[in-house]
Amino acid sequence: MMEEEIIKKRLLTQTAVGHKGDTPLTKLTKRYLQFCVALLGSAGGGEEERSAELEELYGHLVRDIANIELLSEKRETTCKVHQQEGRNYELKRKELTAALELARSDIEAKKGELAEARLVRQHNEEYEALRRLVVEHPRCADMQAELDSAQAALDATRAANTRAAAVIALRKKQFALLLHTIDSLAGEVEGGAAEEGGPTPMET
Repeated sequence: MMEEEIIKKRLLTQTAVGHKGDTPLTKLTKRYLQFCVALLGSAGGGEEERSAELEELYGHLVRDIANIELLSEKRETTCKVHQQEGRNYELKRKELTAALELARSDIEAKKGELAEARLVRQHNEEYEALRRLVVEHPRCADMQAELDSAQAALDATRAANTRAAAVIALRKKQFALLLHTIDSLAGEVEGGAAEEGGPTPMET
């Protein structure tokens, strides 16, 4: 109500300036004073002339009042339209605010989903790398079986080398003994031949 009163006051005092620069209220006030002066004035100039003047001033006064009422109605209609537009704007503002809040919530939710998706992708990449390592390398059981087989073969080779070394050592001893025996026999043969005076086996 206070706003409407202010608007009406502006309408009557500051708007709709007449052709002489007067506001509607100023023009109405002047017209009313003219009518009062004419109504209370002397009867000089004849009754008919005075009546015609009063009738003319009254007509102008009525038109000015009607003009102010019309301007007031227009202004009131304009105020109602503006108020309705203000309510519509407020409703739109609330709708936009709610939509913005919903959009913010959706954005935050999407950010969480994106972070979770990135984490899942990182885990999948790590799992894939581990899977490739497992595929490229045999299982522990298979590797242990291969190691056991290689160790058995190595042990067998070492045992064979040990046996071969023992045999070689024995053969060396036997060969040395054989050489010693041959040398002894050769010495005995040479000694017997010398005693008999015959030629030695080397001389023959």
